[in-house]
Amino acid sequence: MSVRETLIFALWKGNFLPKRATELLDAYRAEVLAEPRTDYRASHDSIVMGHYSSLRAAQQHCEVEACVDIVGDAALDWIEDEEDGVFELVAETADGEFTTGYVVTAVEVASEYDEEADE
Repeated sequence: MSVRETLIFALWKGNFLPKRATELLDAYRAEVLAEPRTDYRASHDSIVMGHYSSLRAAQQHCEVEACVDIVGDAALDWIEDEEDGVFELVAETADGEFTTGYVVTAVEVASEYDEEADE
């Protein structure tokens, strides 16, 4: 049984001592923090605009900025390149479809330094 499952079971049953609960919470926190996570980088023409913990937040930032740049009505859409985790914002106007230069990139964030990863 994982630390998470043990903690949930103990909380559900209500049969643990406060010290044990603290130990389980500390172990669970360490387990969660040790896992790498994915953040999302919003950028325009290679200039980073921000980093976000959700894809949708990064896309919203790009969409708002693109609406300032685009003159007239435009339908915005995201095209995903699944190989490298890049989402590109395209706009469609009466003149046709074009890339906006706004991109969201999935970035894996390590939880700790790995000396061998640099080699």
